[in-house]
Amino acid sequence: PAPAPAAKPAPAPAPAPAAAPTSEKVTFAADAFFDFDKSALKPEGKKKLDDLQDAEIRASLPALRRQLHSEGLQEALVARAFAIVREVATRRLGLRPFDVQLIGGRVMLEGKIAEMETGEGKTLTATLPACTAALAGIPVHIVTVNDFLVLRDASWMGPLYKFLGLTVGTITENMSPDARRQAYSCEITYGTNKQVVFDYLKDRLMLGRVAGRMQLQMAARRQRATASRAARTTMQTRRMPLLPRRPSAP
Repeated sequence: PAPAPAAKPAPAPAPAPAAAPTSEKVTFAADAFFDFDKSALKPEGKKKLDDLQDAEIRASLPALRRQLHSEGLQEALVARAFAIVREVATRRLGLRPFDVQLIGGRVMLEGKIAEMETGEGKTLTATLPACTAALAGIPVHIVTVNDFLVLRDASWMGPLYKFLGLTVGTITENMSPDARRQAYSCEITYGTNKQVVFDYLKDRLMLGRVAGRMQLQMAARRQRATASRAARTTMQTRRMPLLPRRPSAP
């Protein structure tokens, strides 16, 4: 009889599909930033944030400050700070940041640019990273395009900063050097791109190239800047060359 045909080899198993790439930059807001209204500030967890009295929220701020100072901008601490800023803005300003503003604030806290359309609330969005960084002990500059917006935004957002115990200064045209120093010593300082850049360049000219203690203090203060209307600020700077010079000797 004819031999039986050889058995065919079993087909190789299909390769497993590659796991979908994950990105912390995309998923950072999923739990911490959209569910934080349900989280409690008190250790016993008996009250939600919106159930707390103003005095209870204020009483929680020193502990949050200490944690931000010692542990840095950890995700859970940033979420907690954003939650408090959102709740206080609702109570003191009558403005409750939307989810898109929370995401914009988180992006700005990472030192990136958040593009927002007209009417989406850039002024309120900027307070989220500004307050969080200031509570962490990081000096903050909020940079806009003209003196009117400097004064308007600082005054408009003032009740929020006052509730959180943060000092706010403004830098405008024709201020004396003493007034400028006082404004820059605040935890949050509003100013235009022109004023901030020229003040920096003038200080460099006055101090020279000696890396002394004062320059180190200046460097320590230039840690975080939040640009409101970043595109207009950038374009305005390109149109206006910044060319200060040392006064010539008589």
